Amino acid sequence: MNKVSRLACVLLVFTLLVVILAGCAAPLSPSISRPRDGATVKTSPARVTGTCPDNKATITVNGQEVAVTQYGSFEAFVPLTEGENTITVVATRRDKTATKTIKVTYVPGP
Repeated sequence: MNKVSRLACVLLVFTLLVVILAGCAAPLSPSISRPRDGATVKTSPARVTGTCPDNKATITVNGQEVAVTQYGSFEAFVPLTEGENTITVVATRRDKTATKTIKVTYVPGP
């Protein structure tokens, strides 16, 4: 194998490694599992649960930072006011940010 062929092989392997490693970073795409968007909630604070594929991301729920498990799940308790409420989850990692927002209606009840 001549030097040019070796250099081409090294460059090919390097390029493949870069592509593979770039794909290893989990996407920032938080989801809210509970409550569902548009739900009517009868208790406050509301238990908000969700996941983020990147378990190294910082998660805030309505501005309050919450713990993220090694599996990317999180939980928060959000105080609600009577009527329509917005719940916003923000995932941040380095210079990237992703947001998920839902609306729920709080109707105090038994």
